Amino acid sequence: MRWLAGYDGTEGAAGALQRLAAFAGPNDAVLLYKCYTAPSNDLTYRDPVTRIPMTTVANLRKLDEMALQRGRTHLEEGRALYAAAGGAGEVDTRLEEAVDCRGTLLRAVQEHRADFVVLGTRRLGPLAKMLATSTSSYIIHHAAGANV
Repeated sequence: MRWLAGYDGTEGAAGALQRLAAFAGPNDAVLLYKCYTAPSNDLTYRDPVTRIPMTTVANLRKLDEMALQRGRTHLEEGRALYAAAGGAGEVDTRLEEAVDCRGTLLRAVQEHRADFVVLGTRRLGPLAKMLATSTSSYIIHHAAGANV
């Protein structure tokens, strides 16, 4: 079997990885996937605390590097969490930068030829679900041939 697990460091993603560890066998191919959006792709990016625009080139380069490092850290955490939960076999990782992470994740599902896709949810309330876009819902509706 070929598994693809999205991991972003959230509680929902951690729970999904722990469940994956219970199902994936030692000969299964597991791909741990992380997509991030670099702040330089969003020229309206504002500091999360001060809300001050951070659009200088030096600031954006620094923020891009921080986003990349955070992505690498998430993959390291995910690999360790999977192993600690008893996950068997090798785990490959893939880190991608994109503006549209949902589309990029869907492409990764297709390229990996995943039989199963494992994603966590953020446990949003009903109003937040109506307003926010759900990566899990998007993949469920668009990942032909994979069980989500």
